Amino acid sequence: MHLYEEDAAAADTQLNLAWLFARLGDHTAAVEFALSALDRHRDLDNVAGQARALNNLSFYWAELGDLDRARADCESAIGLHQRIGDLHGQAHAWDTLGLLRQRRDDCSGAVDCYRSAIDLFRQVGDRYGQAVVLDHLGDAYGAGGDATGAHAAWRQARDIFTELNHPQAREVHGKLDDA
Repeated sequence: MHLYEEDAAAADTQLNLAWLFARLGDHTAAVEFALSALDRHRDLDNVAGQARALNNLSFYWAELGDLDRARADCESAIGLHQRIGDLHGQAHAWDTLGLLRQRRDDCSGAVDCYRSAIDLFRQVGDRYGQAVVLDHLGDAYGAGGDATGAHAAWRQARDIFTELNHPQAREVHGKLDDA
């Protein structure tokens, strides 16, 4: 392995550790690891790594309540993913931006972001990604008072999860039953 590859792998390991800490609920530690990964990817001029780190950071900042910083990092991630033509990365970042807008009670803006993410996931053939974002889209419609839109999005999400034999189908089915 070359030095560049070792450094890139170390940065990606830091991103994985950030994700792990976030899953454990320690978003402060997640931010620290993601910032370190971002610095390493910048030192390597690895745009894809920077974009991933920024998108992850935006979610962790949001969990810590810093929605302004989260939005700035997410928009930077989208720009970097667009610059390198990474449709899959763009889809994930648009999903994150939708979450950020929804947390600001901008349900209409969240819907637009989620639709962008779904379109990109469709382009790359990521059915699971589509289902996840359709679930988020249903949540945004529901929060905005559009029960018809929420049901339609959740039904599509449930159908894809069911097709994939994914356990998340039960959770979305529950949303449909509760609505």
